[in-house]
Amino acid sequence: MMMFIPILVLIAIMSRIGQGSPVLSERIGNTNAALLSLALVITPSILASALTALWVRALDRTGCWNIISRISRAHRLSQTACGIATAAAISWIGWLDVIRASIGDWILLDEILAAAPWALATAILASTSYIIDRRLRLAATIRELDSGQSVSRLVGLCPWIVIRLREVMLCSFLPGLLFLGWLEGAGAAMLAIDQLWPGSMLLSSQADAPSLTPLAEGIVVAGAISLAAAAPVLLARILPTVPLRSGRPVELMREICRIHRVRPIPLRLWRPSAGQANAMVMGMIPGSRAMLVSERLIEGMQEPLLGAVIGHEIGHVRRRHIPWLAAAVLATSMCMQWIIGEGIGAFTFMAIVAVVGLTSRRFEAQADLLAVESLERMGLTRDAACAAMIAALHRVAELNGISPSRRDFLHGSIEARITRLASIPRDPDVALRIHRKAAWIRAAIAAALIASAALWVFATHIQGDG
Repeated sequence: MMMFIPILVLIAIMSRIGQGSPVLSERIGNTNAALLSLALVITPSILASALTALWVRALDRTGCWNIISRISRAHRLSQTACGIATAAAISWIGWLDVIRASIGDWILLDEILAAAPWALATAILASTSYIIDRRLRLAATIRELDSGQSVSRLVGLCPWIVIRLREVMLCSFLPGLLFLGWLEGAGAAMLAIDQLWPGSMLLSSQADAPSLTPLAEGIVVAGAISLAAAAPVLLARILPTVPLRSGRPVELMREICRIHRVRPIPLRLWRPSAGQANAMVMGMIPGSRAMLVSERLIEGMQEPLLGAVIGHEIGHVRRRHIPWLAAAVLATSMCMQWIIGEGIGAFTFMAIVAVVGLTSRRFEAQADLLAVESLERMGLTRDAACAAMIAALHRVAELNGISPSRRDFLHGSIEARITRLASIPRDPDVALRIHRKAAWIRAAIAAALIASAALWVFATHIQGDG
């Protein structure tokens, strides 16, 4: 969910392109809208910091380490609330409109200023979480010294805040922000070129509003594709990762890619600040993808469990889940435009969240099944492959200190995924139903895109005749 929050903020920014739907600032005034937006975004972080201070005192007094889990949950909820509040302030209150009314519509500058309160709230939370993180790292250092291991370097407060900003905000927000900057910059540049050299074949004047020619649209699309191709490289630099060129994880990745007839994906060792055990694949374009595997996951898993996790991520690539999720966002926004006549406003915003959550959970189930199929083709029986994937999910929950019954918006609960996997050997039709549900979702997304595009072409034709 955390990586989805920056995408929601980007969607909210896109909702203010052009005229957009009416916002609250039109009724209460720009000053009141600005104050309300700042209060809405900053308040969750201040409340979480105050609660953390109280809980740290309770920790010093009682020594109950369960308080650390309580602090961690409060920070996650507060971070999510700050991101959602930022999106709400931009799309509903009119925070971005207030900034543009003050400084003008500059390329990326107004968007960066709109995200500044969110960055401040993230920095406040990071400075508060540093208190607990430093204690845990000091305890780990003492344990390493007692066992004769090499001592890990302690991170200072400022580097810790920078790391948290990179992980929480920039990993998803910066690529999308660059995409918006390209759209704004390309449009402004083409307008300037057409003014300097009329007849440059970049703009065509129909009625009173200039529009892009097919040549200009091709340039914009080519730039967008180039940014999409460069996104995994950029993310690998934003997050604390290093290339992983040899070792058993690389061999497993290449073997599973060969099984699924997927081009081998560069593997990078990920060292997240929170030390979680996780893996993820990035990129939509073949040849520009990257897979991140956290150091703790590699150290805490043996074969075939590690192969199950890597097979799950390769399954996302094999079935093109990431492009389909992007298509789901586009299809939902287009359909809501036709259904209720608004851009990316309140109802569209909630519809996108619901559709992405449902789609992602179905795709996660299919990726689990593809991981099982990978292990089968590597020599395990169906029962052993399902048991390995179940054990991998249990191990991920154990390494991350989370309950298997805890629900996740994008993945579902580990408990539900384990129950589904355990039923596969007893009922072969379960695998067929998983693939069928994923296929129906893809078909629905494609139908929505085609119908929306047809309606857009029809409406454009009617307007042209009018």
